[in-house]
Amino acid sequence: MTPVSAGRACAPPGRWEGWRSRLAVLPVLLLSPLGLLAVLGVAPELARLFGSGSTARSALAFYIALNVDRVVLSLVLVYAYRALGPGRPAWGPLLCGSFFTGAFISGFLQGCVIFLAIPVNLGSPFGGLRSVGAAVGVTLWLWLFTALAVLGYAITLSLERRWTPTSTPGSSV
Repeated sequence: MTPVSAGRACAPPGRWEGWRSRLAVLPVLLLSPLGLLAVLGVAPELARLFGSGSTARSALAFYIALNVDRVVLSLVLVYAYRALGPGRPAWGPLLCGSFFTGAFISGFLQGCVIFLAIPVNLGSPFGGLRSVGAAVGVTLWLWLFTALAVLGYAITLSLERRWTPTSTPGSSV
């Protein structure tokens, strides 16, 4: 019996399966500087808006940062869900699920930045070791980002099952 994933049979893992997966990640690694360039390209404008002292301009800077992060993360998720996941969702559910998940992760990313900016001694629960407290805090956020990405993939596959037309007995295709 062959393993089943996302409703279709998968080939049993072979000798080159690990290398195929590693090679499939290369486009993300090669294009990641472009995503970083997009995020860093708006940084001077964000610094100017945040430094103005105006609440409205700070809110605009927060909104711009949130949307730039959302677009960059969503494009990475589209590729990851389509090329790296065990199932290959159709484009409609893939785009909806990826951009939905990208919006959530970018929002939580903004929350992580705010969390790191809070002037609290993170080491107090760990006997005053700030580096341990910071490592635990960052690890918690990384776990949360990973859980959101996996949940987004599950939602994408669920959307695909809902949107895929199924033939009923007696209907002509």
